Amino acid sequence: MPLRRSRITLLRVAVLGATAVAIALRDAPAEPAGFAASRRDLGDLIVLEVGGSYEEMGRQQADLLGDDLRRVYAVQRQEHERAVARGGFGDRVLDAVGIPLWSGIGGRFEDSHFHEELAGMAAGLGVAPRDLLRALLALGGGST
Repeated sequence: MPLRRSRITLLRVAVLGATAVAIALRDAPAEPAGFAASRRDLGDLIVLEVGGSYEEMGRQQADLLGDDLRRVYAVQRQEHERAVARGGFGDRVLDAVGIPLWSGIGGRFEDSHFHEELAGMAAGLGVAPRDLLRALLALGGGST
């Protein structure tokens, strides 16, 4: 019996170890060695090449877009504030409660990695994720 118990314990340790390695590999950035995020301006079109985790890609977008993104963020935040001021009680409740709640827990209920990318972009801008979410909602429901 002691030998059988040792084999089962060893098997459990091996399975746990393999699971940990699989999770680490799954969450590892997918960018190749020597990768550098880049921006190309092609007339009115801006092409970004980003890589890594979704949060890293969001941060890279903010870094690469720089002042362009800051200007757009400022305009969209002003538009959101005007919309809330024009709106009724429900709009104020959504802004005060719904948006902070969704920005905090929304990532647990969807698999798009939107909240991870949003967190990286917010960090790159130096703003709270909930404030960036407010700015995105000014576009008409959060489209990007």
